[in-house]
Amino acid sequence: MKKAFVVLMILLLLPVVGWTTDWYVRPAGGDYGNEDGTSYDNAWDGFSNIVWGAGGVQAGDTLWLDGEFRESLPIGASGTANNPIRIRAYNEAVINGSDDITSVSWEEESTNVWRYNIGSTDPRIVVFNDTQSGNRVTSDPTAQFKWTYSDPYIKIYSEGEPSSYYSKIEAGVRDCISDAFGDHYVELEGITFTKGRRIVYWNGAPSNVAFIECRFLHNGGGITFRGIDSDTYAENCKVIDCYLNDIRYTPNTDVPFIEFTSYTRSCTVENSTFIGDSTYTYGSDGIIISNSCAGNGFIFNNNSFKYFAENAIDIKNNSTSSVGEDWTVISDNIIERTDQAGIVLHLGASKVEITRNTIRNCSHYGILFIGDNGTEGDYRIAYNLITSNDFAGISDNYSNPVQGN
Repeated sequence: MKKAFVVLMILLLLPVVGWTTDWYVRPAGGDYGNEDGTSYDNAWDGFSNIVWGAGGVQAGDTLWLDGEFRESLPIGASGTANNPIRIRAYNEAVINGSDDITSVSWEEESTNVWRYNIGSTDPRIVVFNDTQSGNRVTSDPTAQFKWTYSDPYIKIYSEGEPSSYYSKIEAGVRDCISDAFGDHYVELEGITFTKGRRIVYWNGAPSNVAFIECRFLHNGGGITFRGIDSDTYAENCKVIDCYLNDIRYTPNTDVPFIEFTSYTRSCTVENSTFIGDSTYTYGSDGIIISNSCAGNGFIFNNNSFKYFAENAIDIKNNSTSSVGEDWTVISDNIIERTDQAGIVLHLGASKVEITRNTIRNCSHYGILFIGDNGTEGDYRIAYNLITSNDFAGISDNYSNPVQGN
């Protein structure tokens, strides 16, 4: 009796963790048995048939994706601190935000300019021959792989019928993730996001959302995390061990790979690779903090950045909120070949530590302070290797002490 009582007390003291379920979804249009999501052979038929909440994916569950999906992934439920929702690749999972328009009814508008009525949604990106991102122009296209959009027409350059000139033409007409609003404790792992109008605009103050070991290829917009107000922050979101390559929109337009905006704080980007446009025409920054309101405590650690039309890391405003977050730390990154500076801090940036980074071959300063924040902000800059940039290592208007740079 005494032994049974001790076992009961131990069980009562253990944290409460609910039963968890594995769910499965495969591309729409298949034939998957009962299609109730309960096994791989009975997977849900496409994202639109996923059941979220009671009777479906809920806190603690894992949703397994297998195959290539030409539809947006909706996020329809939140996890908890002890029981996050995990969305993972089963074998290989690809979320493709484009439509294949290779063989649609093209109309030759003028010599070598072909158009198709794609609708009123600007596709933002066009990919040719599966891997060649198109070069968007502001007038009629005049060379291979060039294109433009004039509502409702997409126009491309083609010497003859487009389906003969190109092996494939794909237009990014939808976001890779949709209905992302205010979700919490969701982890996405091992998934490829490609050819989307954007990857995701995560509004409504998401918290504890993580992308882990994901690949982001040829998208018209990046990842945005956005808060609501001083009582409802986007926070503790993470991008870890990811590969981000070729995010572009129109030439010379701000399209960051990752943006933290409007009441965000305490987010992490770590161990990830960022590769932009080697012509420095498309895309803008690797990471932007564009908080119009207070929020700090970001960690950008051990990432690599190469080929950006603007800067690798751009901090416009990150002053500490009433919660009193830690400093923003930018450390152990490799930054090279940006068309502007490596790291930029605008007036409004404060409490930023920049340490042990390598910044080289940039077309401006290695670290640039804009406005008077070089004297007014609160910064720690130490032990960075800043070399072979077109301007000096650190801009002249910075007057705080530096150590070992």
